Amino acid sequence: EDDGNTDSSMTRRMSTFTIMKWFDKPESVNAQECARRGWECIECDVLRCEVCHTRVIWQPAVVSSSKKDFLEYTTNFAQLLNSTHLPMCSWKDNPISVTTSQTNEIGFNLDTYLKNVRQLIRAHPKCPQLAQRFVEFLKPHKSS
Repeated sequence: EDDGNTDSSMTRRMSTFTIMKWFDKPESVNAQECARRGWECIECDVLRCEVCHTRVIWQPAVVSSSKKDFLEYTTNFAQLLNSTHLPMCSWKDNPISVTTSQTNEIGFNLDTYLKNVRQLIRAHPKCPQLAQRFVEFLKPHKSS
């Protein structure tokens, strides 16, 4: 039986964190940190524990727009990733060790990143305007 600590379980949890659902989060609550603690991303800014099915929602904008408040919210949210699980959940205060999860880390791939950004722009044409130089950079380049 899979206890959630296997490479395939970590990879499966990590794969639920897409650019459309969990974008531009601080390092302490990034996809890997959440997956290390048993969380899957089930919709935009919503996490669910794979075992106890508890949900947490990332909502820093409801607190305040100041940097200090945002940092405090992030710190508190990071603590919730450990403590919010139900009392008998195997993930409660029991994350995968950093060294174990580092072997599972999905590496950065520029081509994949650019493809995801292009998809985001196509899916949401009303996104804030990007600098023209960046838009040109995103256009697929023909190989010689």
